[in-house]
Amino acid sequence: KKKKWAKGRVKEKKNNAAILMPEDYSSAMKEIPRMKTITVSAVSEKLRITGSLSHRLIRKLAKDGTLKKIYDSGGFLLYTKSAKQIAKEKEAAAKAEAAAAKKGKKGKK
Repeated sequence: KKKKWAKGRVKEKKNNAAILMPEDYSSAMKEIPRMKTITVSAVSEKLRITGSLSHRLIRKLAKDGTLKKIYDSGGFLLYTKSAKQIAKEKEAAAKAEAAAAKKGKKGKK
């Protein structure tokens, strides 16, 4: 009797964008620094863009000083938030808290 081979499963193709529109670009520039660990695949999955595009975005943010390099070798990039970005996030959180407190006081009068 002839052996029947297992049917090869076809993986679903990801329809990731290869071009960023201006509104997508600005949202990506805000979204990427908020991530805890930043890799090409994580950015690509989250923003639904190609790997080469996410690679360029990560490099640009690192050059600007928003991201801090942990590991970069053999095509694998691992970045995290820089101290500058963490300070910016704390400042934004403090402003939001102050605004919420101010709004709460107005409602009581």
